[in-house]
Amino acid sequence: MASGISHHDGTDSDISNDEADEPVPRKKRRISNIHSYVDKISNTEYLCNICSKVIRCSVGSNGNVRRHLVNVHGLSELKLKNDEIESKNQFDPYRKAVLDEAAINCIITDSRPFGDFLKTGSVYTQDGMKKFLSTALPGYVGPHENTVRTTIKNLYSTKLSELQEELKQVHDVCLTADLWRRPKQNHYLCVTVHYLGRNYRNISKVLSFRRFHGRHLSTRIRRHLTRVVNRFELQSKIVAFVTDNGSDMRAATQRSKIFGIRLYCLCHGLNLTIKNGLHLWKDHKEQDTSTDSKGLQNNKENHKSNVVERDEASNDEFNVGEQLNDELVEDEEEEERELAFSSDEDEINFDMEEDNEEAPRDDTDIVSSDEEMDIDNIPIDDNSFHVNNIGDILQSCRKIINIINKSSILYELCQNLARPTIKGHLSIDMRIRWNTTCTMLSKLIEYQLVLTQLMDKLPGIKGVSQMQKKVLVKLQFSNEQWEVAKILNSALSLFSEASDMLSGSRYPSYAVAYLVIDSLRHYVRSITTNHIEQTIKHELNQTFDQYVNRPFGSPEHNLLL
Repeated sequence: MASGISHHDGTDSDISNDEADEPVPRKKRRISNIHSYVDKISNTEYLCNICSKVIRCSVGSNGNVRRHLVNVHGLSELKLKNDEIESKNQFDPYRKAVLDEAAINCIITDSRPFGDFLKTGSVYTQDGMKKFLSTALPGYVGPHENTVRTTIKNLYSTKLSELQEELKQVHDVCLTADLWRRPKQNHYLCVTVHYLGRNYRNISKVLSFRRFHGRHLSTRIRRHLTRVVNRFELQSKIVAFVTDNGSDMRAATQRSKIFGIRLYCLCHGLNLTIKNGLHLWKDHKEQDTSTDSKGLQNNKENHKSNVVERDEASNDEFNVGEQLNDELVEDEEEEERELAFSSDEDEINFDMEEDNEEAPRDDTDIVSSDEEMDIDNIPIDDNSFHVNNIGDILQSCRKIINIINKSSILYELCQNLARPTIKGHLSIDMRIRWNTTCTMLSKLIEYQLVLTQLMDKLPGIKGVSQMQKKVLVKLQFSNEQWEVAKILNSALSLFSEASDMLSGSRYPSYAVAYLVIDSLRHYVRSITTNHIEQTIKHELNQTFDQYVNRPFGSPEHNLLL
């Protein structure tokens, strides 16, 4: 029995010979490098030497301490190898904060949806943005829309406080206010302050931009403007207040002493000078509007109520401006009627870009009801020209451009004939966009040779209806009509350049107003031997005196000097 035990090799034992006979000593634990940055208070608490924060952790673990040093203090050398695997699914918080700030600035600058940079879980984010963020920044998730909303509110409060402090250092300011209506009958009121900064640099800042609810009584407008002025403590600093000549805006800013001298918008006056003086737009009352008569009548009734609301000013105070206001009301009614008409021209107008160039339409090659009208091309000679002929010529221009831009065949043919000499497209003017009639005429005159070639090729063009061809032939300009268009374009170009000079944002535009007005006055009063040009100047001179010229010695005139 004993011999059996002595010959046992030990392979069946639960303990190996090495472990039983010579146990291996435990290795000495390596001191973690995090102790260079923290002091151990107890088995579960460490004190950060950098920020003096007490960090809790479990016994025998310093993971919380390590994460604190890496994430809060950016000590990336303390990361473990295992952290590299986790980092593929986790984005660096420092980098994320920088990207979130850039994303929010992008949302503000480009007016993007608040959730546009969310990689997942956003109804706003498109698949293209998701794929781009996943490829460019793996693991990054953009700011939530609630985060964007909160950040924007904080930024607004900060910018508001900064602007208030900045305006406290300014001694003299000028305010501008504009009240306008969108096609959906939503009204907006914007107030802007203008002043000179360091090195006499012109600075403009928006003080208020609000949707205006309810009736546009002058008292309500004045009350809102007063709140804005008091909010920024500008009561004794306003030199002048620039508005349009609407009766409500005029009454709201003219009676109160805190608003300074009330000035009218010169660009608005120039626009009314050429629009009403030269009859650039034919009255829609002369057109057949049976299909839209009900909608137009309702639109007129709604507008009449708005006109009553805007006519709260006292007639005794505005002896000179009442005639001007009547013209403005008519101007607004024309804009309403233009929006009420659902014509093919309007469809193109609303697609027009800021540079007044519009993209081709892929509609079927048909002619609108307006274009089917029988058009008699009455010849115009130098002596029989009347200012009413301008509206007829411009109406023909719009119809020609409308037909070409709506037909893909005619459009492509015109572009092929124009390239590479002529760049850009034919564009239609808009009643509510200033100087677009000048742009339309300039481009049409540039296309004169192209249109002549188009008319020569018109009989053999396939895919264009006979009705379209018939209308284009009737609309074809005579030499006399081209002459009127060129003379008219020359006159409109001067007013367009004047509007550009008065619309400068980098210099006090009112400083050049006297020179601009004096130059235009000299032009409209000068005598020329051309009957067409002289007729145009005569009509412009009358409306120029009505809308632009101010009486000598008036506060407005004195500020020009």
